[in-house]
Amino acid sequence: MKTFTDFFLVLMISVLLAGTVFAQEGAAIDTRSIESLIETLDRDIKALRSLINQFESAEAADRDVLVYRQEERIIRLLADYSVLADKVAALPKDSPERLAVTELLSGFGVDLGPYLFERIDELNQRITRYEAQAEELSGAARIATQSYVFIMESTRVQSYESVVKLITSRSALGFSTENLRDQLDSKLSLFAETLAGRIESSSATRNHLQDRLSTDPTNTDIDAALKQLDSYHAFNIEQLEAVILMLDSLGIDSAEFQAVMLQQSDTIP
Repeated sequence: MKTFTDFFLVLMISVLLAGTVFAQEGAAIDTRSIESLIETLDRDIKALRSLINQFESAEAADRDVLVYRQEERIIRLLADYSVLADKVAALPKDSPERLAVTELLSGFGVDLGPYLFERIDELNQRITRYEAQAEELSGAARIATQSYVFIMESTRVQSYESVVKLITSRSALGFSTENLRDQLDSKLSLFAETLAGRIESSSATRNHLQDRLSTDPTNTDIDAALKQLDSYHAFNIEQLEAVILMLDSLGIDSAEFQAVMLQQSDTIP
C-alpha cells in the first residue's frame, strides 16, 4: 500500500483535477453542487492528511485522542464522498462531466479500503486494552474508562458503516468492489455474531441477577450490577440493529440476527 502521505496526495490531486474539469467544461447541465462537493472533499482530505502527518510528533499520551480525531475525519470524508458519488451517478452516463470525474476518482477506495480495515483492527485492540484497564480500576476512573470503551465501540460501528458507504459509492460509479466485499462480508457477519452472542449472554446474566435481587431486594451491589448490565444490554441491541441495516444493504441474510434483536428488545427496561 502507498504511504498515507502519498495516498492522500494522489487523491487530493485527483479531486483538484476534477474541479478543474468542471471549471473548463462550461457544462450545459448544472454542476455547481458537484463543484461544491469536490471542494468539500478537498478540504476533508487536506485536514486528514495534516492530522496524519502531525501524529508522529505528538506526545504519546495524546495519541489515542488524535487517533479518535483521525477516525472522525475519515468518517466525515467518506460521508461527503458518498454524497458526491450519488450526485455524479445521477448525471447522464455519456456526459463529459460524469466521465471526467469518474475517471479521476477511479482510484478512490482502492487503498482506502484496506486502510479502513486496519483502523478497525487497531480499534478492536484499543477496545480490548481499555476493557482490561477498566477491570483494574474502581470508582470514577472505572466509569470514565468504560464510557470511553462505549465511545470506541460506537466508532467501530461508524467505521463499518463507512466501508459500506465506500462500497455503495464505488458501485454507483461503476467501479469494482469485489475485494472490499470479500473482506467486509466476513468481518461484518462475525461482528453480528459477536453482538448477538453478547446480547443473549447478557440476557441470561440479567435474569440471574433479577432472581437474586428478588430474594435480596436491599442488596445495592446486585442492583448496581443489574443497572450497569441493562445499559450494556441496550447498547449492544442498538449496535446489532445498525449492523443488521448494513447487512441488509449488502444483500446478506440477517434473519437470524433480526430474530435475536426482536426477541431481546422486549427485555430492555
